[in-house]
Amino acid sequence: MSPSLASVPTSHPVPYAQLYAGQVAVIGEMLASLDSLTHAGRHHVMSKIVTFVQARVGSAPGTRTQPERARIAEMLEHLQREAARPLPAIGSFTESVQRLLAVPGLFV
Repeated sequence: MSPSLASVPTSHPVPYAQLYAGQVAVIGEMLASLDSLTHAGRHHVMSKIVTFVQARVGSAPGTRTQPERARIAEMLEHLQREAARPLPAIGSFTESVQRLLAVPGLFV
């Protein structure tokens, strides 16, 4: 391998905080678009948001107390139920997502 190629980095590490900040910003844009979508579009977007939040909550640090974990699980269940409704309430879903995004240390 040539020395010039060996010195080229193969990937650019991205700090997690920056990565999640960008994803959280995209979620905000997705939430803002819910009013303009069809019912099928709303379900699709809500499902994507729930999937992202579930993955993040599942990988969150385990330093939370049991009551905190229970409250986060309750909030996540509310999101899932709302997204699964035939006619989901956009305001309730949006508010629940925003409350989860505000949990300190959950989305860093």
